[in-house]
This record gives sequence, C-alpha cells and structure tokens, in this order.
Amino acid sequence: GGTMYTNIVTETDLGVGIDLRSAGNVRVAVLGDGVFDALQVDPASARFGPGAALPVRYESLDYNRDGYTDRGFLFHISEVGFICGDQRVTLAAGAYDGEALAGSDVVHGYNCRE
Repeated sequence: GGTMYTNIVTETDLGVGIDLRSAGNVRVAVLGDGVFDALQVDPASARFGPGAALPVRYESLDYNRDGYTDRGFLFHISEVGFICGDQRVTLAAGAYDGEALAGSDVVHGYNCRE
C-alpha cells in the first residue's frame, strides 16, 4: 500500500460534532508540513467516509498557519455515511504521482435518524 498520512483534521477537532440530519457540508483538511506536500493530493481522487463521498469543493489554504499550504475539502454530510456516536472516518485519495494516500480522524455524529 501507499504511504499513510494521519494529518487530516475535520471540523470536529474544533469541539463540535456532526449533525447527521444536516443538509450541510463537513470540511476536511489535509495538512501539509515539511515532509508532506498536501498540494500533491489529487482532489478528483478524494473519497471520504463509508459512503465514499466525492468532494463538493476543494481549496488550498494554510488552515493551521504553520507556513505550509493545506488542501481542504467540503463533503455533503448526507453522502459520507456517518453513523451515530464516535467513529473513525477515513479520507482516501491518490497523489498526482499515483501514490495511494489515506488518513483518518475520529468524529462524533449526533441527531441520528431513527
């Protein structure tokens, strides 16, 4: 397999959960650093969660203000396949050089559908 990167963050790192009934989006950022160039992540290949959601949009920003550009994605909450409670959700993608990449983060889903 390819290199596993663990430097992905979701909005739940800010202390909020994911409202599973929301019609909105969840933001996922792949953080770049001195070793990993986040801009090498091919947005067309990104899939998030059990539902393998496709990104609605992507952007390149320095989210954590460390001087390295990060790759951010927005995914429709309804397409990710979140479940209730705490779960580890994976972002899988390919780099432009063909390397397979994956990283995961723990998120909390609430307001579940019965």
